[in-house]
Amino acid sequence: MIVVVDTSILLPLLQPGTSVPKPPAGIDPGSATRRIEHLIDELDAQRAVALVPTPVLSELLIRADASAADLLSRLAALRVFRISPFDERAAIECAMLLAARLRSTRKSMPATRATVKFDHQIVAIAKIHGAIRIYSDNRDDFEPICKPAGIEVVGLWELPEPPVDPQPSLPLDAPDPAGKGGLSPLPRRRPVPG
Repeated sequence: MIVVVDTSILLPLLQPGTSVPKPPAGIDPGSATRRIEHLIDELDAQRAVALVPTPVLSELLIRADASAADLLSRLAALRVFRISPFDERAAIECAMLLAARLRSTRKSMPATRATVKFDHQIVAIAKIHGAIRIYSDNRDDFEPICKPAGIEVVGLWELPEPPVDPQPSLPLDAPDPAGKGGLSPLPRRRPVPG
C-alpha cells in the first residue's frame, strides 16, 4: 500500500509542540501526536510506503525550527517514509490534473495560483505512484483534486487514537510511601453500600 503524508501531518510528528488545527468537539486536542504516531506504526506494520513528496519536504524545511540536517535525519530514521521527487512523469500528470480542473470549473480557484500548483504537484506525485490516500488537514484544497483522481483524503482528527492497553501494568514495584524499603500495600477496597 502506498500513501502520501502532507506537511500538516508530518510537522507535528517531527517537531513536537507544533500547533495543529482545533479538533471537533469531544476530541482531546492533546491526542494529535499519539494519533500520528499510531498511523506511522500501523503503516509500518502493514509494510506500507508513506511518500513524502518533494514539495512537502520543501515546506517542512521552511516551517521547521530544527536544522535541515536534523529534520532529514529524523525523517530517515522512520523506515516507512520515502521521499518522492516531482519529476518528469509527475510534471506531466500535474499538467493534466490542472488542465482538467480548469476545464471543469468556471469559477475561480479558492487559493493562490502557487498554492493550487503546489497541491496539484503533491497529488500528481501521489497518482503516478498509485497512492490510495493522502493524509492532510488541507481537505478543502486537496479534495477537489483527489476525488477525480480516486485518492482519499484523511485529516488528522479522523485518524484513530492508539488502542488502550487491555492489560495495564500493576503498580507492584512502587516504593513504600513510609520509606521502609518494602513495597507499598495495595489500596483497600471500600465496601459497596448495599
